[in-house]
Amino acid sequence: MAIMYSKDEVTWDERFNTTEMKWASMLVGSAYPVDRTGHNNIYDHVHDVVPRFWHTGLSFEECCMNRAYRLWKQHDHITLFWSGGIDSTAACIALRETKPKDAKLTLRCSADSIKEFPEFYETVKDICDIRDVNNVMNYGIFADHTTFKITGECGDQIFGSDALKDKSDIWNEHWITIANWDAPYLFQKYSAYGWEDHKVNTLTFLMEHNTYCPFQIKTLFDFYWWINFTLKWTCVNRRMIYWYSKCPESRSTDAFYNSHEFQCWSLTNHDLKHQGTWPSYKKPAKDFIYDHFKDATYRDHKIKVPSLALLLPQTRTITTPESLQLVLEDGRVWYMNDTIPDQILEDELL
Repeated sequence: MAIMYSKDEVTWDERFNTTEMKWASMLVGSAYPVDRTGHNNIYDHVHDVVPRFWHTGLSFEECCMNRAYRLWKQHDHITLFWSGGIDSTAACIALRETKPKDAKLTLRCSADSIKEFPEFYETVKDICDIRDVNNVMNYGIFADHTTFKITGECGDQIFGSDALKDKSDIWNEHWITIANWDAPYLFQKYSAYGWEDHKVNTLTFLMEHNTYCPFQIKTLFDFYWWINFTLKWTCVNRRMIYWYSKCPESRSTDAFYNSHEFQCWSLTNHDLKHQGTWPSYKKPAKDFIYDHFKDATYRDHKIKVPSLALLLPQTRTITTPESLQLVLEDGRVWYMNDTIPDQILEDELL
């Protein structure tokens, strides 16, 4: 099954989530938490389990190229959502470098995508499908199964979390430091009404959740990456389709970084994800881009920004009757104003 969002991003339906997992996921801005460690889900969500055997000798570049090769083996026309950001640019390079001669690569982007990386755009403009921001992603593109769509999603989840963007001076502090933060600093853009009532139980939940990581969670950076990697991955992998475009068709779309090899790389190379500063965040991806497109300014100074927001209309989070509430693998769909039968929910209980 694929449980969707409740009618309010912050007020959650407790039939779908434990309260503690809700608060934990809010730390990294997850619109809908699914626990990929498998310990806290109530319903049988469709999700990729965190790899049990994860040691790998593959480099980040090898993961990129392997992923692209496999995608081309399965599809002869790929449409990549290109924002100009680090994740989608690395995906673009890998797909372009491995594209078979008779295959087709299309970059679906906006004027803001070009502004984010204009120098790179000059090398790919002949394959760009430039759209108005209100039409980059919509119901139609995801329902069109004649082209396979690739997003740059799950890149943040393998590297860390932009929830720590303004906190690089304390990345190495012990993760339990969050217990001393006030709610506005801790949750930033989310309403934290009721946090004090759930704080102790949530911290207890997090202490246990951290033990499921194959290495010890010590620092704030470790902690935020682990929460992002385990509780936000599933939401991010599907949000462009289900949430932003309100389309229940996901069979011809995937995130570039949603692969076993990238997950293993993330677990094996936790020490390579940054060099202590926000500009150094995602350095392996920027090094990969530089190896194929010699722009030292982008490599040394490009910072991770919410590039996806630039591809979205301002009305992207507005809930309407067309918003999805529940999507099942057999194709059945319930929209926001529908009542989900109790029997359906009971059938999907773990």
